[in-house]
Amino acid sequence: MSYEKVICALERLGLSGPEALIYVYLEAKGPNVIEDIERELPIEELQLRLSLENLKKKKIVNSTVKHTSIFQALPFEKALELLVQANMITTRNIEQNRAKILSKWETIIQDDKSTNPSPRKDKTAC
Repeated sequence: MSYEKVICALERLGLSGPEALIYVYLEAKGPNVIEDIERELPIEELQLRLSLENLKKKKIVNSTVKHTSIFQALPFEKALELLVQANMITTRNIEQNRAKILSKWETIIQDDKSTNPSPRKDKTAC
């Protein structure tokens, strides 16, 4: 399987494009400092730092601090397991709230038949 296919699979499991790229880089190259990661990958420093923090929160990248932080990816099998578990939890939550979601949808449809949907003004997460 090519790196591109792995990155795509990780994105389908909830990682952003930069997060997937960083994870695959660390898994393939081994532990690395942020300066080397930034030099090797086409990701701006701020995005790199944010993505590394997100990967640490998802527990698929670890870091150790000596003079500088060294980042290391969990083995792919373990990372895949964690991402699948997170998606299963999300799916269960949706299933558990299915009736409530459908009820709200029906209310919206009944109340707003005369208007068209429009894009959200607030682009932050729902």
